Amino acid sequence: MEHVFKNYLSNAVQNAEKNTKITVSLKEIDGAVRLSIENQGKQIPPDMEEKIWTEAFTTSPNGTESTGLGLFIVREISLMEHTKCGFENTDKGVCFRFDFIDRMTESDHIE
Repeated sequence: MEHVFKNYLSNAVQNAEKNTKITVSLKEIDGAVRLSIENQGKQIPPDMEEKIWTEAFTTSPNGTESTGLGLFIVREISLMEHTKCGFENTDKGVCFRFDFIDRMTESDHIE
């Protein structure tokens, strides 16, 4: 689970606009503990929403900032633990989330 936190935080730092906030929160939602990390910056375009979870996908030029494995591994952890992970574009940027404890079916792991 440490990897989930580090990856989400690292992505938020890399994609946040300068002099903006990154918000980290833990909340209980429907019997699960939800980790949310939101950055202010560019949103994820609709054509990339599914791609970000695939192995070796990165938006960094020539992979200079990223290997593209982070979100793929987060998704794999979610599958193994039968939990949910996902993201949403917000008014100011992007918020990634990962639920701990709540057990879901494999088809429900990304929303």
